[in-house]
Amino acid sequence: MKKLTILLFAVTLLVGFSSVTMAQSTDNATISANANVVQDMVVGNEFEDLEFNNILVNSAKFIDATDGTVTANGVTGGETRGYFSIEIISGTNVDLTLDVPLNLEDGSSNTLSIDFSDNGDAGTDLNGLVTETKPVGNASVTAITGATGSDFTLTTGVWVLDSEFAMPSGGLVYLALGGQVTATSDQEVGSYTGDITLTATVAD
Repeated sequence: MKKLTILLFAVTLLVGFSSVTMAQSTDNATISANANVVQDMVVGNEFEDLEFNNILVNSAKFIDATDGTVTANGVTGGETRGYFSIEIISGTNVDLTLDVPLNLEDGSSNTLSIDFSDNGDAGTDLNGLVTETKPVGNASVTAITGATGSDFTLTTGVWVLDSEFAMPSGGLVYLALGGQVTATSDQEVGSYTGDITLTATVAD
């Protein structure tokens, strides 16, 4: 009878140890899945056409992107530099490409020479810049870091920003654009036009 009692006690102890071991065999923790939905890139919500207005035969007219200054060896008046607005959340890295015409056309196969370089004669820097200030009238504007005219490279009618820029805190910038048109001595009289397309892309 004494031996049986000891055996039952030993079994009871083993059951107790097993219960304690099972209580410590699982654990858990929790993390959160988070995402911020932000506004898509918006280009051209605000814009102004690059307007040369009247130009005399056998003359040239230059509009500066920085302050809208007009230089011409003919008539002046009614000119405006062009601009596009670019909007996205601040801190976003943005790439730019600017597709420009090689000539303006009058609809009858006649062309008018146009140049978008800073010296108006096939220069190496874009007559344009990215600024936080809306480029209206003759107000002078300043480029943001990494988006001056010298930060663009021309390749077959397309000006490409060499490296992306970071959108400033306001989430809104403008690409201001100037250019030069040149009418030859035998230029056909008429109205000439061409499309300028700005593409902004969120950098990878």
